[in-house]
Amino acid sequence: MQWIKSKGVISVSSDRRIVVELGGDIMNYYLSFIRREFWIDPQPPAYGPHITINLKGKGNFSYNLAKSFDKKQIEFKFCPDVQIGGRRKGFLNFWFRVKSSEIERIKEVLRIDDGKNFLGLHWTCGTSGKGNSAHRSWWPKTIKIKKNIYLNSLDGPG
Repeated sequence: MQWIKSKGVISVSSDRRIVVELGGDIMNYYLSFIRREFWIDPQPPAYGPHITINLKGKGNFSYNLAKSFDKKQIEFKFCPDVQIGGRRKGFLNFWFRVKSSEIERIKEVLRIDDGKNFLGLHWTCGTSGKGNSAHRSWWPKTIKIKKNIYLNSLDGPG
């Protein structure tokens, strides 16, 4: 599996939310693929494409220390195979797995505990709710994207 290198900028907000902001071009590329291939119109994330380091209002860390990472550019890698989640909750999330030693180091410095439900670093590309007529319970768990785009693992109900 080939991972794609990319960059983002850390944003620390006053509500203790820490994210790596990504450019909109990468999100628009993948949203256009999903729209073209599956005829659904997923909505972009409310905060734009990003990797969450810490959720809003969570964490017992020094805000001043966290602020020292604000606007820092970092590198990360992501797997270009679109992951699909949320089916059992009645919506679809389209997201990508992420690896970054820089993000892991920041989490270590700030002593951020991911908790038991943490699914790993990822960035969400878009979401499609129950109201979307194209919502299906049989969506695949992964959409493989190679030189030629194709669908993999239509695996039945999620």
